[in-house]
Amino acid sequence: MKVVFDTNIFISFLLTSSPTISKIFAAWDYQFSLCYCGELLAEVRRALAYPKLQRYLVATDKKILLEKIQVTGLLIEVNSQRQVCRDPADDLLINLALEARANYLVTGDQDLLDLNEVEGVKILTPKKFVSLLTN
Repeated sequence: MKVVFDTNIFISFLLTSSPTISKIFAAWDYQFSLCYCGELLAEVRRALAYPKLQRYLVATDKKILLEKIQVTGLLIEVNSQRQVCRDPADDLLINLALEARANYLVTGDQDLLDLNEVEGVKILTPKKFVSLLTN
């Protein structure tokens, strides 16, 4: 199973002790392959550098997360430029998921969730994704 995470999922992993997010990251190594691209990795790096988050984040945790993405993830080159989202910035995630032939895009972004599915890629909340993993 191939999966794309929105940046908000990575940030939630470092900021919360949510059981849902913890279950997703516990399953990362053995239940699915994470797909990412250079642009998504750059976006995660930018988000991790936001000044307002610095007091909540530990430098070693940020480094471990970025390394895990790069070491265990599937790096995908995104060439398509489909425009399907209300927010054009979200099109990157859709295009990444389509290029990777991902099964799921996991996000907390309502604009993406409203799409429900794009060309066979199901767009799920973290909670629905965990439900899928445990069934």
